[in-house]
Amino acid sequence: MGEVQISTLAYVKALLHAYKRSTASVTGVVVGKLGKDGCRMEVEDIFPLTHGSFLYPEVEMALSIIRLLCAKKQQVVLGFYHGNEARSDKSIPALLGTLGAQLEEKCGSSLLLVMNNAQLAAGQMAFDGYFIEKGKDGPVEKSVTVRFASGDTSQVLANCIKGGAADVLVDYSDHLDDLTLDWTNASFQLHAS
Repeated sequence: MGEVQISTLAYVKALLHAYKRSTASVTGVVVGKLGKDGCRMEVEDIFPLTHGSFLYPEVEMALSIIRLLCAKKQQVVLGFYHGNEARSDKSIPALLGTLGAQLEEKCGSSLLLVMNNAQLAAGQMAFDGYFIEKGKDGPVEKSVTVRFASGDTSQVLANCIKGGAADVLVDYSDHLDDLTLDWTNASFQLHAS
């Protein structure tokens, strides 16, 4: 029973992460603001974490940095996004469910956005939304409506793919392989315009 609005920037970056790593699963962190009523979230940005498998310590270290960056922008960590290697697979890895449950304990809510390629191919919102609920073993779909914050998102995504924006997107795993790479993608906003 919640609503999630996702900015064009966050949506495009998450899908470009999957596009760039089309033969691997992808996972990232979604950040933004919580509505005053607690039923509404505004996803303003994402931080790409991994492609392929990931380890708990790697994600915890990245989350610590992300929380510091969010505090500077008066944002909070809202949850995670995930796209599976098999694009028809919409399952949620157990470790991601565990991380979401820990986030829910600390923050009172945790959002999981799972890529749905059938919807993307049909020109619809490419994410199914789930919330972690206290006392449950995993994510529970709770009538989460995921909407675009603006209407030109599909065109921006197409332009970014055509312009090679996926090539400059860096995830935390890339950064661990080459520390000179900026996994926060601070300059990416210029590419999404």
